[in-house]
Amino acid sequence: VLQKTTQPGHVIAVATVLVLSAIFYPSKADASHGTRLRQLLSLLHLTAFSIQFGSQIWMTFVSGLSLYFTMPRHIFGQIQKVLFPLYFTLTGILSLISLYTYSKLHSLNDGEGKSQVVAMCACFAVQLLTRLYLCPRLVRFMECKHKMEQLASPTAIAKCPRYMQYCVYFRWAHTATAMCNIFSMACTTFHLHHLAQQLCI
Repeated sequence: VLQKTTQPGHVIAVATVLVLSAIFYPSKADASHGTRLRQLLSLLHLTAFSIQFGSQIWMTFVSGLSLYFTMPRHIFGQIQKVLFPLYFTLTGILSLISLYTYSKLHSLNDGEGKSQVVAMCACFAVQLLTRLYLCPRLVRFMECKHKMEQLASPTAIAKCPRYMQYCVYFRWAHTATAMCNIFSMACTTFHLHHLAQQLCI
């Protein structure tokens, strides 16, 4: 259901509108938040952010590299076919939670607060677009490549124009996905620096 229908995209779009509405048009009751609620929001924010940043580090530098250098290419592709959509779904949801909780805990009137919200909005938008548009294409191109490689010999397939076209499409989708991941990591690192300045250890 998650990969073969458009319903998850609709749910994500509705949830995004609701969260952004709550951020930029808060209710009057929100002004009377107590200390306990602030503590819970802070806990939720730090939890979501730390899981998001940890997932990015693990997927990019540990899981990705170790699997790439130890697994056969087709098996590595099968693993990535499952991991990529889950990874961008998870980090997108966590990014949205971080954005929501930060906007509830901080004023958006000062420059620092605005810059953090802009960075988190950009991070979420890139992860959402990657999950909804780039990941399905990447998986589809990879599956087409693998099917053609299984049906033909290496010498014959190297001369196939359609196969070469799928290779170009796959490299394009993979590069675009990697660039989006780098941008998302830059945004979370920017927020990590901000949080480090706020902490007293």
